[in-house]
Amino acid sequence: MDTAIELNYYQLTLLSFLIENHPELSRDEGFIKERAKRAAAAEVEALMEGYSQISATEFATKALYSGLHFSKYDTLRSILTEGFISEIPYGTIEAFVQTIWPFCEEVFVKYQPIDKQGNLGPFPDDFISSPQYDNLEAALCKYIRHIIHRQLQNQS
Repeated sequence: MDTAIELNYYQLTLLSFLIENHPELSRDEGFIKERAKRAAAAEVEALMEGYSQISATEFATKALYSGLHFSKYDTLRSILTEGFISEIPYGTIEAFVQTIWPFCEEVFVKYQPIDKQGNLGPFPDDFISSPQYDNLEAALCKYIRHIIHRQLQNQS
């Protein structure tokens, strides 16, 4: 993102969240501006309808993060941190996520929802609490273990 551009509160908040959880979206200025605009509009609308500042901020937050609660990046990082700590030193997990992420996409696609037109749709915000998430997590663990095993064989 161009640092010469002045960012508002919602843009900064979203950018920080994206860098941490959705790095693939963190450089999409149009997405960030649109979401920030939507959040600000939700806050103003709620205030105009008589909601308290706290409630208006909740509406804005919901608009800002809608569709972003599930993160492929976080899922990989969590799996590596919790299940592969003996194989991957903690300080190298971020770099390893970046390395394996493109390869894991083929696993994510198998669990991604299909929309009415037959296209891949976004993961719903509540995906992490679904049985499908457990299946995805198991498939990713198996796939990552395969990647690590292959790397070890190549080092031998």
